Amino acid sequence: MNDDNKKVNNAHDTFFRQSLSHKQVAREFFEKHLPRYVLNVIDLNTLKPEKDTLSDPGVGGGAVDVLFSAKFNGQDGYLMLLTEHQTTVDYFMALRLIKYKLMIWERYRAENPKSKKLPLIYAFVYYTGKQQYTAPVDFFELFDQPLLAKMFLTEPFNLVDLHRTPDEKILSNVKWEKHRQIPSFGKKQRDRKGKLNLGEMLTIIVMFHLSGFRDFKNFYLYGIKHKYQDCFKELPCYERFVQLMKTLFIPLCILLQSLKGERTGIYVVDSTSLAVCSNLRIRSNKVFAGLAARGKTSTGWFYGFKIHVVTNDKGELMARIAYIYWHQTQYEKLSSSTD
Repeated sequence: MNDDNKKVNNAHDTFFRQSLSHKQVAREFFEKHLPRYVLNVIDLNTLKPEKDTLSDPGVGGGAVDVLFSAKFNGQDGYLMLLTEHQTTVDYFMALRLIKYKLMIWERYRAENPKSKKLPLIYAFVYYTGKQQYTAPVDFFELFDQPLLAKMFLTEPFNLVDLHRTPDEKILSNVKWEKHRQIPSFGKKQRDRKGKLNLGEMLTIIVMFHLSGFRDFKNFYLYGIKHKYQDCFKELPCYERFVQLMKTLFIPLCILLQSLKGERTGIYVVDSTSLAVCSNLRIRSNKVFAGLAARGKTSTGWFYGFKIHVVTNDKGELMARIAYIYWHQTQYEKLSSSTD
């Protein structure tokens, strides 16, 4: 970037910051550009410009140009805005935003040492470049496996508290964890090796959805155990396999993620129900108790899960959009509307 362009951009940044320093101008800007769900929780009457801006040479030499504090549902929060005026798009802008948010949280902790909660931060990027903005706006698109990355970064961390675990249990778990393949889900099980490996179990699940069978029990008993028994080492009984199906949720999501296709600009959205039992057996079903819920499709009510899939025009699955979704909320809404 030559000196003339730098002067123009610096003048533009100065004008932009000075304009937003006026509360009414800032309020009109945020009312126009904030999504509805944010406007529903933020109190724009509490907008307050923060005097200190943040900068970090380690993340592209950029800086937070505008930082406002505000109340979100009565709690502390911030609106953060960066201007992006570089001639080339910063591909790792989403990473820079994460870095700035961490800096804001650290500063908030220093200023509020007694607070046990962190403030909400909503980020803007104000792009003024002439080129089309092509960098990922989703932080998790920076990973080859965005679904796993989101799980690792957003799910609770795994706590192993040795001081609260008896020595006998630690020593017994060393042998137990070495041999077992399937988690016990809190139930006492025999110390035995799994009859099927993860790949074989996933293969059976995929075969079921391609087979045309309407219920898994008939498919497993008369399809797998009768027709394809030679393809698997040692098939467990139907009841045992249904118990093992609980362990396949995350591996199935990872499998779907690995089958992602290329972006073609043409996409098809579809969904299908995954019923775990007939409607007459809902009350007696214990396998997916606490997980499955009532849902409705164009063919009627069911009890189980629903999977939503987006494909491109080549029939390939798109990344990060295949997931299993519980229908409890929709069922409660439909039930309340019919009362």
